[in-house]
Amino acid sequence: MKLVEMKCKNCGGELKIEDGADTVTCPYCNITYKIDDEVKHVKYDDMENSGYEFEKGRLKAQTEHFKNIAPISTKFILIPIIAIIVFITIAVVIGVATRNKQGFSNGSSFEVTASSFNMSYDNGRQPGVFVEDDIADIIESNKKYSEKKITVKYEDKETSDPDEILELKKSMNFDIYYEISLDYDSEGYVNLYTIEKAAKTAQEIEHERFSFNSGYNNGKWFGNSIGYQLDRVIENNKTNEERKITVKYKDIETVDPDEIVKIKDMIAGFTEYEVSFDYDSDGFITTFIIND
Repeated sequence: MKLVEMKCKNCGGELKIEDGADTVTCPYCNITYKIDDEVKHVKYDDMENSGYEFEKGRLKAQTEHFKNIAPISTKFILIPIIAIIVFITIAVVIGVATRNKQGFSNGSSFEVTASSFNMSYDNGRQPGVFVEDDIADIIESNKKYSEKKITVKYEDKETSDPDEILELKKSMNFDIYYEISLDYDSEGYVNLYTIEKAAKTAQEIEHERFSFNSGYNNGKWFGNSIGYQLDRVIENNKTNEERKITVKYKDIETVDPDEIVKIKDMIAGFTEYEVSFDYDSDGFITTFIIND
């Protein structure tokens, strides 16, 4: 049996006409066509519902059309997605293989080379802020790489435990310079980070001495000026154990902040006093002397 395919003139749906048939009804909009030599006549089975049937048929025909093209569209969407996934997978595999080749051959989770592991650390004299960064890096490294922990040594303390290194860090003064020395294991990885206070250069000592002595001059002072400088001495003696200043007035001679406050209360604001200073071998003030 031969079939002829044509389009419905109302909804666009496909009409399949059997050879020799007199009529054909659209399966989508239910409109019946009378067939002569070609489709010329249209008969509406239900004129009142023809508009509704037409719209329903149009939508149904459209749905069938999309069903037919959907597999092709899906194919064009899926192919690029699959290609991207394959590319990413290959890149990850290559990356892992490269890291494994650079790391340990025994399958350890530690996969960095000695050169990259040691990159952050330098021997020699370092500003405190650099040392502070190194210690923070060591703490994180020791948490991450249990096979290659770095021991930190400072004064009488020596540890590789991250929490203990953090406590050691809190006890340090990062405003000064430190001398750093590094030890290595048999594979070339840093395993010991030794910290010592660096000797000050002549230029640093001169700058520190100038800052420390600034504002203190021999001669006649009013009591108000003496009170201001005694406040500075009090703060210095609370924070600077290495360079405390002794204050002498009448029969009192002390470095104690509370005792210096008592001297300050004895000084009259608008009275002149004779002030002089003693110095240590490095040129830093050691004694603040006040005479009536």
